[in-house]
Amino acid sequence: MKSAQQTQQPLRTVAAPGSSAASALRITILFHPELERIGQFYWLDLCERTRIDVIVGRDWPIFSDGLPLQERHVSRRALHLESGSSGLSNIGAALRICAEPDADCRIGPAEARRLEVDGAELNQGIVVRLGHGVVLFIRSVAAAILGQVLRSDHQSDIAVTSPLALSSPDMMALLAQLDQVAVSQLPVLLLGESGVGKELLAQRIHRQSQRADKPWRVLNMAALPEPLAVAELFGNERGAFTGAEKRLGAFREADGGSVFLDEIGDAPEVIQTQLLRAVASGEIQTLGGTQYRVDVRLIAATDQSVESSDGFRSALLNRLAGIALRIPPLRDRREDVGVQMRHFLTERNDVEPVYPVLESDKDPLVAAKWARIFFDFAHRSWPGNTRELEFACARLMLGVDKIPDHYALAKTPDKQAIVVSNERIVDVYKSCDFEVSRTAEALKLSRTALYRRLEEIPECNLVSDLSDEEIGAALSVHDSPREAARQLGVSLRALKPRLRWLAN
Repeated sequence: MKSAQQTQQPLRTVAAPGSSAASALRITILFHPELERIGQFYWLDLCERTRIDVIVGRDWPIFSDGLPLQERHVSRRALHLESGSSGLSNIGAALRICAEPDADCRIGPAEARRLEVDGAELNQGIVVRLGHGVVLFIRSVAAAILGQVLRSDHQSDIAVTSPLALSSPDMMALLAQLDQVAVSQLPVLLLGESGVGKELLAQRIHRQSQRADKPWRVLNMAALPEPLAVAELFGNERGAFTGAEKRLGAFREADGGSVFLDEIGDAPEVIQTQLLRAVASGEIQTLGGTQYRVDVRLIAATDQSVESSDGFRSALLNRLAGIALRIPPLRDRREDVGVQMRHFLTERNDVEPVYPVLESDKDPLVAAKWARIFFDFAHRSWPGNTRELEFACARLMLGVDKIPDHYALAKTPDKQAIVVSNERIVDVYKSCDFEVSRTAEALKLSRTALYRRLEEIPECNLVSDLSDEEIGAALSVHDSPREAARQLGVSLRALKPRLRWLAN
């Protein structure tokens, strides 16, 4: 039999930039007992002409690290993804996500075994648990984001070593934009909710810029008292106010480098006026009257409205927003929940965790507990974004938030197999026209047990073992696909998806 990496090719993977793909389906690993697998992903092309009819399981698909799931408690045929004949590019089209009869799968917040979603729901994504220890996230990605990701160097770059840990296509596309902008001198305005990581992205812009070896200064505009704001920004002369000593201010301290103005939307209007002059002319005036020329790059961020109707000066907005980058909230990129949890649960060495997630690959019960938690966390809305998620993980590590003592383990597929001779299996398989379901029912075996046995019997074939050339040769001899299937020793039903593949 052929190796798992050479299994069925039910659908072409995502096309190169410039293809006609309207969008793509992305399957991301949110949790796996081998923690380094978290964040790996697989793309499925969703051209309008394509009809999805695929099985997800232990041996397929092959994820971005070159491996299938390879988790022994996950069935070889675990989850069936099927779309209507019109494809998934239209909002109204549906994707059916169904657990296979003998598989232990839970789909969505209701933990259903079958779920049908429309395009809008699929854009938000569906969380699926396979067996007791694997959690996947299935989501449709829009063409605009897809194109940016495909042109990016970040589509296989899964960062898990900082609180900015990411795997989502949204953030990969954003990083591509951000790195393009970083090498320029444009001022940048970062927009996004509290807790999404605006300061971390601002630091990345500075590190990627030509000013990386120059000073970096940060000011929280919301925390600056208005009377001292000018001094903090632009400095003051000795005696400028009672007890004042000479101060350089952030702009002069960062001369040649970058200044990050956090919460710029909360800056008082009087400060906005002076900032406008500094940005427009490169000149600042200290508290006390002295003028200086400075060379700084401004990066600003806010979670507030920056519309002029909300008190923000449009002239300053135009100066700050050489480019404006909007950071999506965590609820809109749940692929990042898995890698961020992995970071928070494994990188902190100041806390001895009550529940050691690192034992997941050694103890199935530990894996089951953490898979349950990752599954539940992926369904939360996280209004506080990454910051809220970090605190939740810290509480888990400390044992403040309790983890139930027991979760049921999935049965290892095939354990309940009845002893049947190879000869008996071959005879029944042929008499049932090579239909796996009928053969399993006749032999009183589970389908997963039968698949395992068929792989061990040289006389028996599965469609996944056949090359395109072998199928083509059989079709050239027989006019009927049924006769071709019989010659190949496989069922017509199993062969049809491959025939559609070859027809495209």
